[in-house]
Amino acid sequence: GYGAPLYRELIESGLGTDFTPNTGYDTSGRKAVFSVGLNGVTEENVPKVKQVVAETLRETIKKGLDQHKVEGLLRQLELGLKHKTANFGMNLIQRIKPQWFNGIDPFDALQWNSIIESFKAEYAKEGYLEALLEKYLANDDTLTFTMTPSKDYDADLAAEEATRLQSKIQEVVSKFSSEADAYKHLRERELELLEEQQSDQRAGIDALPTLHVSDVPRQQPKIEIRDSELEGKTKVQWRETATNGLTYFRALAMFKDLPDELRMLVPLFCDALMRIGTKEKSMEELEDLMKLKTGGLSFGYHSTASPFDTQHVQEGLAFTGRALDRNVPAMYELLQTLLLETDFDSSKAHKMIKQLLQSGASGAVDGIASSGHGFAMKYANAGLSPVGRFGEQTGGLTQIKMITSLAAAEDNPEAMAELVGKLKSIQGIVVEIMRLQGVRAALTCGADVATSNEEALNTFIRSTSAANLSAPQHTAASPSQTQHYPPTGRTFFDLPYQVSYSSLAVPMQPYVDPTSAPLTILSQLLTHKHLLHEIREKGGAYGAGASTRTVTGSFNFFSYRDPNPENTLKIVENAGRWASERDWTDKEMEEAKLSVFQSLDAPVSVSAEGMTRFLTGVDGEMEQKRREQLLDVSREDVRAAAEGLQRDVQEKGNFVLLGRKKEFVKPGEGWREEDMGMSGKPEEVEAEAAAAA
Repeated sequence: GYGAPLYRELIESGLGTDFTPNTGYDTSGRKAVFSVGLNGVTEENVPKVKQVVAETLRETIKKGLDQHKVEGLLRQLELGLKHKTANFGMNLIQRIKPQWFNGIDPFDALQWNSIIESFKAEYAKEGYLEALLEKYLANDDTLTFTMTPSKDYDADLAAEEATRLQSKIQEVVSKFSSEADAYKHLRERELELLEEQQSDQRAGIDALPTLHVSDVPRQQPKIEIRDSELEGKTKVQWRETATNGLTYFRALAMFKDLPDELRMLVPLFCDALMRIGTKEKSMEELEDLMKLKTGGLSFGYHSTASPFDTQHVQEGLAFTGRALDRNVPAMYELLQTLLLETDFDSSKAHKMIKQLLQSGASGAVDGIASSGHGFAMKYANAGLSPVGRFGEQTGGLTQIKMITSLAAAEDNPEAMAELVGKLKSIQGIVVEIMRLQGVRAALTCGADVATSNEEALNTFIRSTSAANLSAPQHTAASPSQTQHYPPTGRTFFDLPYQVSYSSLAVPMQPYVDPTSAPLTILSQLLTHKHLLHEIREKGGAYGAGASTRTVTGSFNFFSYRDPNPENTLKIVENAGRWASERDWTDKEMEEAKLSVFQSLDAPVSVSAEGMTRFLTGVDGEMEQKRREQLLDVSREDVRAAAEGLQRDVQEKGNFVLLGRKKEFVKPGEGWREEDMGMSGKPEEVEAEAAAAA
């Protein structure tokens, strides 16, 4: 957390911008490894990192660990065990696997209560944890490694690959009497590979046991949900079930006509709520209270299209929390404190916001590289519907570009003051919404605590409704101020990756439209029978496929870490034609439906039951009707969907490509080129991108 000694000394001090991904305690090997890594360290400060880590550990041993923090972590372990998740079994196996592989009886590892009690008994002895730090960490038995950017990385890599290729060729040539015979052998091997790729790879698969569509229940299990209204304005959805003594709370404060410039800052606003603190308490103190009293609090941006109309959108601020039933009032009190009392005017607020910006900007390039196809998909969808535009502004390339730009202007006092003013405006808007129109809330809890939970929620609503926060005002944006994205065509982002990421999006009808179901089945058929084969196996991409966003209303193609994007573009632009001309077998149709229901009927965590209805408006009746439509999709339906998809791709397709510029990307041939603003330090950007890719 933000109050951790290493965070204060390494990041809050400005020595680095963020921890590296390998930071933490790794128990997967026979010997556990504790690692501390730092991103964004200047060259002259590299030697200081190890020194600061060692000094911080020494100081922590000397002062001792805060008892409240230890108790908070123990409480989190307790809540984690009570939290019922759909993947409980897999999580359990993952937890005991390292110890099991290293010779520890797995049943011993499952004795969690006895392990905790044993720890508490040892912890009661003075200096127990400090002695462990002294024994295992306060020494020089360490490994230090440093990664630095190289401006010659691309040239060095190309030269190494060329040398390695020539070496492989010479190795083959040495085994034949002449170079011509060697090249003939290589061509024959390539033809054998091509023949293998094009052959029926299902040999022997039909002999394996399999599920059938007839095994899929036609009736969807019903979840009992009730609705109520509190204080005349707050609508509450109740899911009463066995929760192991936990209460789950979610709420949405719905925005109306929020300007683009404020919408794009909502993610930063949410981060700031969990970073700045209040006039009375620091964030470290609030974190300690959250760990002692709750299983976690969070804030985030939410938007969804209507299941009846993809052009109708709702957006708002989402805030969530979970706690033991007895601690629900404390959970609400903490949520109220963070929402209403976060002190954007404090002397530390500017510094902490700068740290959030630096952390976000430092990982921008590798953040895109880790899921570039997702970013391409978001941008491709931005021009299709309002919810697509909102998603791009708050979680896409537009968001990353804005954070990078704000981080670059962090030393400009006027710019920072303006930014803080906008964050305060968002805070004021949220408080005004809660005061005047209330929120939509959802509670998941045991039936025996529903009454006490309703009383606690009523108290929370009355308290927040009485708040009157003074904040700078912003007027609704006019249409001319609205940010627009291309609805069709081809857009290219020049980014320093050796491979490409792409997406082609076309609009679909809304969730309730019967044409949506055949397109969902078609997406699975295209993925497994065409796109993976052509783009991954033949084209060399790491991944490729098609998917439908049924509520948002879009059909999406994508490729991931793709060395041949020109080939991918040709394949996806003609995928609908390929599918319409194919004679789909009953077996293929069955496999596609089973693939859809694999995710549709996957186990759901208790905390997630009823959340589709709450967040999107898709109720059980709509889900049941769509379920029947999916089960009833025929080959003729798929063929008609493929023909319609091909027309839409030609007329409404929106293609987005991220990566190095290729020869086929020509502005005169319908391409738009966008700048991410990451060209300030090319050698650092390219080295970071290479490490990420």
